Amino acid sequence: AGWELLKKRHQDGIRPPVGINFHGYEMYQRPPSLKARLAQHLLRGPVKWNTLHADYVFSYGGKISDIIAGLGVGRSRILEVPAGIEQSWLHTSPASSEAGSGPRKFVFLGRYERRKGIEELLAVLEELLQADGLPFEFHFIGPIPEERQISHPSLIFHGPVGTHQQVQALLRQCEVLVCPSHSEGMPNVILEAMACGLAVIGTDVGAVARQIRGNGWLLPGPEPRLLKTAITEAIELPREELQRMQQRSLALVREHFLWEQVASQTITHIENAVKQHYPNSQSELPV
Repeated sequence: AGWELLKKRHQDGIRPPVGINFHGYEMYQRPPSLKARLAQHLLRGPVKWNTLHADYVFSYGGKISDIIAGLGVGRSRILEVPAGIEQSWLHTSPASSEAGSGPRKFVFLGRYERRKGIEELLAVLEELLQADGLPFEFHFIGPIPEERQISHPSLIFHGPVGTHQQVQALLRQCEVLVCPSHSEGMPNVILEAMACGLAVIGTDVGAVARQIRGNGWLLPGPEPRLLKTAITEAIELPREELQRMQQRSLALVREHFLWEQVASQTITHIENAVKQHYPNSQSELPV
């Protein structure tokens, strides 16, 4: 967040440009509850001060860049760099090739947190379980309190999973990730699912729109009716069309989100920022 650097910058007059990265700027996104809204207000002042006093602000892009610009930062000072993922996560075939035939398999990956939209998701699943002719399984990976779990053969709660290899193995058994968050940065869980060859249902918050591009369903919000429609469409979607979405997920990761590419973008942005900060002499560039 650059607290100490910014302090030295303005008190001691340090010369090199300072860049900060507040990731998702969730404190400026839609809160899921009154409690969350109050917590957001406590954070907004300090975050805004840092944002406005930095020379450059790193952003995941999408709506996060809009938030930063809305705080008063010029677009030329916003450096867009996506999140990244290790090459070891990337598979070569859609997850459905391992999931096989049978009911459509969905997955939620994460903890029970209000802003993650899990309450809306569980409410929708209760409705869908009462509907006839909609065969599906829904897997939950992560710590979901037992009292919040719905007891049904089609819902599988795996609990916390210890290793990346175990998470990958479970994701490869599924076909569609559901991430119905109220606020986000650029979710790692979406990148992990995409790299494992899943399609994605997600809400248009943070930089999620940079992740869901022809590989799933981008919802305007986490409202239950929108979520129910998307899940129903995913259940009814022919397997060939779903596999095209899954292939698109793999291609997006391969082309844009591997750490080597993200690191290269970051270095380029920093080099350009330093050159812009020291326009007159190459010799002035800090070592």
